[in-house]
Amino acid sequence: MGWTRQTGDLYGMFRTSDGGLAPWLSLPDDDTAEGKQRRQLREWALKSYAQAVDPESQDYLLWRKEGQPLVDAAYVAESFLRGYDALWCLWIV
Repeated sequence: MGWTRQTGDLYGMFRTSDGGLAPWLSLPDDDTAEGKQRRQLREWALKSYAQAVDPESQDYLLWRKEGQPLVDAAYVAESFLRGYDALWCLWIV
């Protein structure tokens, strides 16, 4: 798959949404509606990271073939830094 507007949009959505949500996902869980939603979105975020780097997944992001892999990786790394306890620590387990 080459660089297209569609793949560019997918990269942009993946890298910026997780980075923006990371601080909110790091808040403690609770039994409020917001807390339940946060827990669900955190689980989905963790699954999306796993699928994005798994070459066997249909959601694999082509890190080596697209237009700006260093920029994309930097945004993903930023999300891990901004949500360290909720994302990085849980993802590497």
